[in-house]
Amino acid sequence: ATSGIKDNINFMLQHLPIRQYFKEIIYSVHITHGKPHPEIYEKAALELGLPPQQCIAFEDAVTGITSAKTAGLKVIALTTTHTAGELAAADKIITDFTSITYHQLQQLIQE
Repeated sequence: ATSGIKDNINFMLQHLPIRQYFKEIIYSVHITHGKPHPEIYEKAALELGLPPQQCIAFEDAVTGITSAKTAGLKVIALTTTHTAGELAAADKIITDFTSITYHQLQQLIQE
């Protein structure tokens, strides 16, 4: 789930070999209400066929954290654009994607 536009999403997927890791990509044209409304994350969980409690959102903004938490997801915040203090509502805060392991993701879902 991303608030990004299709051109930016396509550009990223063309330049990073990650498309195979995504079952669905929900973006701005799929929703009526933008973040901090929970619609984008509710729709993503629905498309995946999972309860929101079994989903994790990676966010770098307060509005995104609010959106994901309101939808019932666990949230991992990245301190790329905001400080850890500003992102304190997240369930876990990391500096980059190498700061989290698969085991830690599993633990977060079980909490």
